[in-house]
Amino acid sequence: MGNLLRSALAVAVGSLALAFAPNTAEAVTVNVDGTNYDVTFFTGVANSNLSKFQTTANGGQMPWWGNSTLAKSFATAVDSQLGKPNNSDTWGPYFGFAPESGFPRNESWYLGDTNVISRDFFTQNFPVSWAIATLTPPPSAVPGPLPLFGAAAAFGMSRRLRRRIQRGG
Repeated sequence: MGNLLRSALAVAVGSLALAFAPNTAEAVTVNVDGTNYDVTFFTGVANSNLSKFQTTANGGQMPWWGNSTLAKSFATAVDSQLGKPNNSDTWGPYFGFAPESGFPRNESWYLGDTNVISRDFFTQNFPVSWAIATLTPPPSAVPGPLPLFGAAAAFGMSRRLRRRIQRGG
């Protein structure tokens, strides 16, 4: 009984640790300009993560990089779905869109305002939360197993019916 209690306690503590773990975010799916993206964020120092600050075509994780209008579209689509991990829990993740004096600028929304606002925020030496996105894969065109099982069952039934007809009964 002692081992069972210890195991249950370990599971409970582990679950609580995961629930309250910092820097974790569930991805939200948004549609921007007719394309679906899974958007989440990472927390880190910008200059230590420069490879992420590029478009996906250039190996980065910010499809809006270099385009403040697109960054604003993403920020508006995400809105408050990713929470408020920045500025003492009052700002959403930053949607960086351009370097300025070696620092990424960002497009971000402010929790207390209904509008997405642009703000230069220089974050070279301390970690903040930055939005990143990946394309959502299109639904698979491969049929699931259910239609295949149905076809197999129909084929089997037709074979039995054919044999019964051939036997005359």
